[in-house]
Amino acid sequence: MTTRSYIEICYICNSNCISCPCPASWQKAGILPFKKLKEYLDKNTGYGSVVNINGGEPTIHPDFIKIVQYAHGHGARVGVLTNGRKFANRWFAENAVKAGLDDVCIAFHSSNKKSYEAFTRAKGSFNEVFSGVKNLCRLKSGGYPISIVLKILICKSTVKDLPETIRFIARNFPDVDTILLEAMDIVCSAEENKGKTLISLTQAAPLISQAVTIGIKNSQNIQLRYIPPCIFPNPESYYRLLICNKQENHNILGLKRYIENSQLDGTGVKPPWCKECKADNICPGVWKSYEEVVGLHELKPIKILKKPGFLGVKHS
Repeated sequence: MTTRSYIEICYICNSNCISCPCPASWQKAGILPFKKLKEYLDKNTGYGSVVNINGGEPTIHPDFIKIVQYAHGHGARVGVLTNGRKFANRWFAENAVKAGLDDVCIAFHSSNKKSYEAFTRAKGSFNEVFSGVKNLCRLKSGGYPISIVLKILICKSTVKDLPETIRFIARNFPDVDTILLEAMDIVCSAEENKGKTLISLTQAAPLISQAVTIGIKNSQNIQLRYIPPCIFPNPESYYRLLICNKQENHNILGLKRYIENSQLDGTGVKPPWCKECKADNICPGVWKSYEEVVGLHELKPIKILKKPGFLGVKHS
């Protein structure tokens, strides 16, 4: 079983997103020194290992490229979860990829600049992330074997833009590998800003459905996380798009916590009646925070799963 390391290299950020899951008090902790990171990587990485770098906003750590290079030098596959803004700097984007960055997951909130910057509460963030994704796509098309994922949270303030955002990605970022639609974890800033962030999955379902339809017509790879197929009228069109993480060993290293060799199975929360559902074995359920704030009444067991297919397109 592969051991994944999740390294929270800093808790500071150049945005102030209304859905941020990082406690505001953590930002005072500063950055994780490279010396400590080096000691951890020496002990815990090797060929076949996976290192996921996150935060805060990890790309603003002054040693980010050095950290990528050091982890890559140990034979690890290196990924980052980022807001993407720093990659607007072409030198930074190119050197991060050359250092060994394999996987980039960028939080991409909307194709509407006004909605985007109301979400990030950071002026200029839309143009920066646009340029950042462009730079990474250019590197990918130029031969660098980098995987690019755009993650879109299902949020009240931006879900109205979701269908057009999928079209926007198809027009502007054809080299993106995956578009991940993910339900929002209602913690920290997301909980504090529930008036702007919270929308139930059944309320969001029509717009998610439109977005998926558009994506499949455009041959985009759409995946769903913590969005159960039972919220849709025709669940057989959606259950093959689900992400349900497999069990893994994982370590977390950060300024506020250190967890070694823990089990993670990626499973959320489901009510007892989900055991009757035909998709139970592949559906991860919902976030624990969603159960606490909204409840589980929307989830209904699927009695019959028809042959999968969407608008004439068969899912493999």
